[in-house]
Amino acid sequence: MKLTKQSIITLLKDRILPIGFLVFLILTICVSWINYRMDRSTNEYMLSFEEVAGSFDAVIVLGAKVYANGALGGIVRDRADMAIRLYKTGKVKKILVSADNGTANYNETKAIYQYLIDNQIPKIDIFLDFAGFDTYDSMYRAKNNFQVETLLIPNHLNYCARSVYISRSLGIDAYCVTMAKLTSLRTISGLDREKLATIKARLNIKFSSKAYFATDDLYPISGPGNAGDFY
Repeated sequence: MKLTKQSIITLLKDRILPIGFLVFLILTICVSWINYRMDRSTNEYMLSFEEVAGSFDAVIVLGAKVYANGALGGIVRDRADMAIRLYKTGKVKKILVSADNGTANYNETKAIYQYLIDNQIPKIDIFLDFAGFDTYDSMYRAKNNFQVETLLIPNHLNYCARSVYISRSLGIDAYCVTMAKLTSLRTISGLDREKLATIKARLNIKFSSKAYFATDDLYPISGPGNAGDFY
């Protein structure tokens, strides 16, 4: 059969596009179901600020966008502000900053650290992790390098389930201190990036992945902060 422009168009319309749509639909349903199950399994570990009680080893500030001038983007500033509030009200005694310093010209960890210092957090109570390239790496290193056993995670509701799922799967007794849900997250083909990140998190846990930058260095959260080693 000789392929013509019209026959190719007909093939696309009648065969390939319907199959592609079906595959996309199945993947969307699977991703949504996995996210639904994760949300259900972590609901009991969501707390408002007022509900936080007891003693926790630390609060973790996970990285997100910072600007070239060192200013924090909205997401990470919200996380840092909640961490400061938890610290200043005595709900935690240590703050662990785990963020991305993947290049010499981009350092989320330093920017968050400076924000904490500007808000009168003592250096001795600040721990810095420069290899928190994603939430899994941050929680893996919190457990293995900083020896965190109990943890508060200030986060927007969009991210709470995944961060709690990862940390508890790694053996950390973690709770998310919830903040308002974000409504303007980027999407890929209509799928929330967070839903896709959830799939990655489940694969990391299933295959017991190591952090991208896994080391044997220890900075026990029970001791003095390591910020003074760097700044």
